Amino acid sequence: MSVADVRLSEEELTDLAAAVAGYCAERLPAPTTARPGTRRDPERVRSEWYSAAGELGIGSLLIGEAHGGAGASLVEAGRVAEALGASLAALPYLSTAVFAPVLLAGLAAGGAAGAAEQLAAVAAGDSIVAVG
Repeated sequence: MSVADVRLSEEELTDLAAAVAGYCAERLPAPTTARPGTRRDPERVRSEWYSAAGELGIGSLLIGEAHGGAGASLVEAGRVAEALGASLAALPYLSTAVFAPVLLAGLAAGGAAGAAEQLAAVAAGDSIVAVG
């Protein structure tokens, strides 16, 4: 990837990170309630992810436009990851919005059954993906 792959200006990247941080501060549990080793309610986690993915569009950043995504670069996705990490947001961002789109795009390009449909579902914010 080169710098030319970045679609947003530095100011837009800063605004994106600020929007994610603001969303986390307003809508997600306080970091002190999301401690490592503490089991969270899976329904609440799903609900929080679907809300964040839908309202912020963070679930579809790395998904190509042909599959309903934003077609952004890893730079944009990295800025979102930084903001989520700084907020200690317990969301399935890396698995669903980073790892899965890269893997599914490769599978879809190779003609794997169901990969394109799964990409579209992730882009629409209708799916959470685990990569193992």
